[in-house]
Amino acid sequence: MKDILNIVEYLSNDKLIKKDKIFDIIESIIKFSIKKKFKDDFNNIKIIFDRKIGSLKIFKIIKNNNITNEKKTYINKLNTDFFLEEIKDIEYNRTIIQYAKNFIFKKINNLEKLELFNKYKNSMNKVFLCIVKKIYNNKILLLIDNNIEGIIFNKNLLYNDNFKVNDKFKGILYFIKSTKYNIQLFISRIGSTIIRELLNNEIFELNNNTITIVSISREPGIKTKIAVKSNNRNINPIHFLVINKKYVLKLISNEFNKESIDIILWNSNLLEFIKNSIYPINIKSIYFNKKNNNINILINKNDILKVIGKNGINIKLISSLVNHSINISYNKN
Repeated sequence: MKDILNIVEYLSNDKLIKKDKIFDIIESIIKFSIKKKFKDDFNNIKIIFDRKIGSLKIFKIIKNNNITNEKKTYINKLNTDFFLEEIKDIEYNRTIIQYAKNFIFKKINNLEKLELFNKYKNSMNKVFLCIVKKIYNNKILLLIDNNIEGIIFNKNLLYNDNFKVNDKFKGILYFIKSTKYNIQLFISRIGSTIIRELLNNEIFELNNNTITIVSISREPGIKTKIAVKSNNRNINPIHFLVINKKYVLKLISNEFNKESIDIILWNSNLLEFIKNSIYPINIKSIYFNKKNNNINILINKNDILKVIGKNGINIKLISSLVNHSINISYNKN
């Protein structure tokens, strides 16, 4: 019965399915096949399948005729009313064999899907390299990890993404769906999580918490602001990231169509944090209105457009970064 062990070994390695689950399938199909073969007499059949050596023996349960025989194999030591007689050279018709093949294929496929589903479920919010396979009006069909189908809807693309077939890009996994034959991974390029993941993947000091990303605000494809702090007093996080890891920031910026990335020093003091967020603009005065829970800032008239930014994006991102509404006014003098 080495063939059974070889099949189990192959499926376990090739399909990444646990051996016990494969043995369960084999035992199920053995029982089904024998039940079809012996039909009404199936209740008088006992199957012994040894998973360690792959041996299969089939016995017929026969009522003891009260004749003592040491060669008889009884059901158990306490029950000598029945003994087992091994059945050898069983032949099965084509219908049973074909059904067995289909059953095994279906079960293995379901197990493989389940293993894949659990694998990618543990990779939720992780970044994957995606290859464009086909472009539709409202979505793009992707290839991920060589053989897994992915989908990205237009709403999860950057406004300035313009991919062609066989183009490659990075996206984050946010949903998994099980289909009839496989699984589908749903990908996104918007949101702040993908920026955080890419930085953690590329910069060791972020991954090991020497430097911490406190908050991120993002306008996909246009600008991202990242507030950071250092957990090591000997490391200046702004200098380290902007100077030492400049190439990483550039790679991420290029991935998202030259999206601007600002690194800002976080401060536990809210007003100081806001000053850092607006730097190098000179703030004339800053006031926290506790009643309305917003920040009032006074700046020079010449700086108003710089702080607000095109279409108000810059001040919107700053407000999101510090998690407070900000009102900007300027000094007419």
